[in-house]
Amino acid sequence: MKILLAEDDSATRELAARTLKSDGHEVTEVADGMAAMDALAASAGYDVLFADVDMPGHDGLTVAKKAREANPDIGVLLMSAHDSQLARSSEIGGGKVEILLKPFALEALRATVAKLTG
Repeated sequence: MKILLAEDDSATRELAARTLKSDGHEVTEVADGMAAMDALAASAGYDVLFADVDMPGHDGLTVAKKAREANPDIGVLLMSAHDSQLARSSEIGGGKVEILLKPFALEALRATVAKLTG
């Protein structure tokens, strides 16, 4: 699976990317919402968008909406340290949307990605 990982915290981004890559996924890592928008514009082939809700540039919800415009079938996985931000995931509409509350266990990440791609 081809995954776009958008997370401004480098430690979280690197750990998630390493985990997903070890599971055989192709992962593109970006550090903010603007870079995520650029990556989406450059390639419509992502299977999953894994984005932090609260990022500089564009938040994860805005990025997810843009991703869905380009690819209605893309799986969306949103993460945040705040429950209230994750409750807004219903704003995305369409296809599969999953959420992870930070900090999350790596097994929870793996299970959620499997749910989106299965």
